[in-house]
Amino acid sequence: MFERYLGPIDDRRWTLPVDFDNASACALGMDVGALVNEREREVVTGFLARARDEDDRHRTHALLIRNGPSYWREHPEVLFDRLAAFEKGMLASR
Repeated sequence: MFERYLGPIDDRRWTLPVDFDNASACALGMDVGALVNEREREVVTGFLARARDEDDRHRTHALLIRNGPSYWREHPEVLFDRLAAFEKGMLASR
């Protein structure tokens, strides 16, 4: 979802406060943020924290790397960029 939420020529890619590669994750965060209530926002925020934690007991980070796009396995730092862009979008939607 983080990678393909916006198409490559979607106009939103050029108006968001992130670079082209992170625009899709940011737009997804904005749209999710506009839909969730405060309790749901807490759940999403908890997921983001687990996704950033490489030592999470649920292995959320490792599972995202393994099941995400193949280049995440070659460049796992990209996941941190996408998570930050998603969070930035979600916070901007408040």
